[in-house]
Amino acid sequence: KVPIKSNLGRISYGIRWVKPSGESGTKKYSKDDFVSSVSSNIKEIQEANKRLGFDIVDFIKDGYSLPDKGFKLKISSIENRDGDGDEVAFNMVIYDVKSNDVAVTLTRAINVLDKSMYHDTFFIDSSYQKSGLGTSITEQAEKTYMKYKIEEIYLTANASVGGYAWARMGFDFRLDSDRERIKNSFMRKLYLLKLPLEEKSKAMEAVNSFTHAWEFANFKPFGKDFMLGTTWEAYKILNPNHITYKIGE
Repeated sequence: KVPIKSNLGRISYGIRWVKPSGESGTKKYSKDDFVSSVSSNIKEIQEANKRLGFDIVDFIKDGYSLPDKGFKLKISSIENRDGDGDEVAFNMVIYDVKSNDVAVTLTRAINVLDKSMYHDTFFIDSSYQKSGLGTSITEQAEKTYMKYKIEEIYLTANASVGGYAWARMGFDFRLDSDRERIKNSFMRKLYLLKLPLEEKSKAMEAVNSFTHAWEFANFKPFGKDFMLGTTWEAYKILNPNHITYKIGE
């Protein structure tokens, strides 16, 4: 292990993969795991495995396959996002087994230096929205991250429901500036509401004390409406002792 300063200013330990003695050849991957040919991804797979210390394909399949729920996973691509290979991104498609329709397309990236995850894009077809599929994907992914000793997740909370939904799942503000911006927006909206003066005063006092994203989202009866459509940089720590993990449960 080599001490490395992470992008958040912390000192973490980058893992350098060592080939086990006696191991030879390259693991054979099933073509059924990929949208296109395996060979087009093999160079990136081999490099990612060396840098991560585990098999990237097994990791993806563990985290995002949902056969018991009637869905199958295929990997579109695995790619290094920078010249040094410090960030490995993988694009995935999740199909409905019965109809073979695309239910979800998503992109995730792993930082090989501090083994943190970045949740990039996530698109769920309208036919599968409000079905619980998105929650199932997130829950399984988080369990897999913990299995592989990955504790940090980062994402941008946005889209129509993201600002509310991610807060409810235990994600918190990564940037103080986002928290203050959301708080100020809440205060302005509260001020404009036609409420009895005493009720409005108490509500504004409560909001002014908030520090976590889920406090805004859970604020009755306005939190959900206020958080829908907001955009902010988010993080979650997958440690049972950390507040973001406890809220997410």
